Amino acid sequence: SPTSTLSTATAAVAKLTLAGGVEYRRGYRYLGPGVILAHTAQLEDYSVLGAGTTVGEHSRIAASVIGARCQIGANVSIERCFLWDGCRIEAGCRLTDCIIADGCVLEMGTILERGCLLASMV
Repeated sequence: SPTSTLSTATAAVAKLTLAGGVEYRRGYRYLGPGVILAHTAQLEDYSVLGAGTTVGEHSRIAASVIGARCQIGANVSIERCFLWDGCRIEAGCRLTDCIIADGCVLEMGTILERGCLLASMV
């Protein structure tokens, strides 16, 4: 079918720029315009980084959606999470299976485990 052919073709492309300047990378990884990903940061499969987001050294993002203008510090681990726009996650934080609403700030070393939900501006 045409849809499966398109999916197969897209998955085979290592890097592709889509509408609006969104960059697609193999493994269903999407980066919005202006994203800054540190050299040692890991963006794993099935992840999205919104426009203007920065990710610090030795950080790991896996199967997560990160909104626009977020700041992810160094040595942060984010796994299966949703972060809305404008969040700041300081160095050493660990997030797993969470939803973090817009404008939240997590101070250095914060650990949030499965099922955690933070409301806006916390």
